[in-house]
Amino acid sequence: MGLHIRDLLAVLSIFVESIAAYGNGQVAVACDSMIPKHGSIIQKSPSPAIITVDKNVINASDQIRVTLTVRQSGTSFQGFFLQARDASDLNVGPLGTFTLIDDRNTQLLTCADVKDSAVSHTSSSGKRTVEVLWKPPSPKPDHIQFLATIVQKFNIYWVKLRGPTVSQINAPPLSKQPTPESPPILPTTSQLTKPKGFHTLNIFQIFSQRGLLPETGLWFAILIVYVFRLN
Repeated sequence: MGLHIRDLLAVLSIFVESIAAYGNGQVAVACDSMIPKHGSIIQKSPSPAIITVDKNVINASDQIRVTLTVRQSGTSFQGFFLQARDASDLNVGPLGTFTLIDDRNTQLLTCADVKDSAVSHTSSSGKRTVEVLWKPPSPKPDHIQFLATIVQKFNIYWVKLRGPTVSQINAPPLSKQPTPESPPILPTTSQLTKPKGFHTLNIFQIFSQRGLLPETGLWFAILIVYVFRLN
């Protein structure tokens, strides 16, 4: 049969990374960049979802209702990653803490050692609206802005979408609206270094382009069968 253990392990490592970074929303590894590890080019077109808030001025005791909602009826998104950051420097870590409204479709994450400072999805099912509550930190900056990464399909996503800016009462105007960091283009699976003698097609790209979800059992079966057939 000629199956090499190292080849199988290389396939499984790619498989595990792709699954872990997607379906269950456990994306704490992306806390800083907010970039999914899906190996595709970040979209520059308008995203299918927007961020809204129920108030733009807060005091220390306020909670803000933050909503992710689709732009058009009949559309949906599969995944998301939401944070609040200092509007004067969007490259610093997340601020404040979130509280869930729907714990079936949303979950809290720890980023930059701050518990409950980010929110993500729990599954890749289609979503049209997501709502959470956010409480500011103490002390807090004068202006806070919400950022979100939206995943429409596995290989189609938008990173660090800007939401509304929320300000303290009597805070001075935000002097300059910051420019988000330029997100890098991540290599696709086919560009990753593979052991000598390892042959594979970018099957992740092929299936994701066809809108197939990377369910764990299905991917595992495909990868094992594929490696055996090559050898």
